[in-house]
Amino acid sequence: MALKAVLFDLGLTIIRTASFPEIYRRILASFDVQVSVGAIVKAQNETEKEFDVSTYDEKKRQKFWTNYNLSLIHISEPTRPY
Repeated sequence: MALKAVLFDLGLTIIRTASFPEIYRRILASFDVQVSVGAIVKAQNETEKEFDVSTYDEKKRQKFWTNYNLSLIHISEPTRPY
C-alpha cells in the first residue's frame, strides 16, 4: 500500500517539546528581548481571551496566527538589556 499521509506531531502526543511559553521566551531571547516565562503565560492567557481558538478558520490561518502573536507580544512586557 502506498503511503497516503504523514503526521508531524508537536502537540505532546508523541514528541515531548518545551512548553509554548518557554519556546516563545527562547525565540525572544535570540533577539535580545528578555521576558520571563511568567510574563509570557500571563500574556498568553490575556491573548486567548481576545482570540477564540475554537473558531479558528484554516483558510485564514496566516492572518489569525499573525494577529495572535502580535497581540501576545504587545501584552507581555519585554525588556532589552543595554
